[in-house]
Amino acid sequence: MYLVLSVDHWSFPSGHASRACFIGSFFWLCLSVLQEIRVQLGFNPGVAQAVVVDPNLRLDDDGLIKAAIVIIMMWSIATSSSRILLGRHFVLDVLAGAILGVLEAFIVYNLFFVSERFSEESYLWIAGNVCRHETYLPVFVGSLCKGLNITRI
Repeated sequence: MYLVLSVDHWSFPSGHASRACFIGSFFWLCLSVLQEIRVQLGFNPGVAQAVVVDPNLRLDDDGLIKAAIVIIMMWSIATSSSRILLGRHFVLDVLAGAILGVLEAFIVYNLFFVSERFSEESYLWIAGNVCRHETYLPVFVGSLCKGLNITRI
C-alpha cells in the first residue's frame, strides 16, 4: 500500500462515500419491503423463529433483517470515514458524496415502488424523464433504464 501525501485534484464528491451511502440508504428504505416479503414467504411474524447466534443473544427473523441493515449501515459509515482518515478526501468531499448517495437511494427506491402509487402512464413518464439523464445516475439506475428500454419516450 502506498502512502498518500495529499488529496487528488478531482476529489469532489467522494465516489466511495456516494456508493456506500447509496447501498446503506437503499437497504434501510427497503426494510419494510423486506419484512413484507418475509411474511409473504410464509414466515409468521407472530411466531418468533429464533436463531441462536450466541447463547445470550437470540434473534427472530425481524431481528436478523434489522441486524443485517445495521451492519450494512456501519460498513457505509466506515467506508466514508476511511476516505478522510486515509487522506484521499476532505470532509466536505465525503459529506457531499454521502448526501448524493442518499438522494440517489431515494430516487431508486421511488422508481422501484412508485408503480404502486401512480398509474402506469405516470410511472412511464417519471422513468422516462429520469432515464434521459442516465449518464448522470449510478450504474445501477442506468442499467435499469436500459433494461426497461425507455431511454427515449
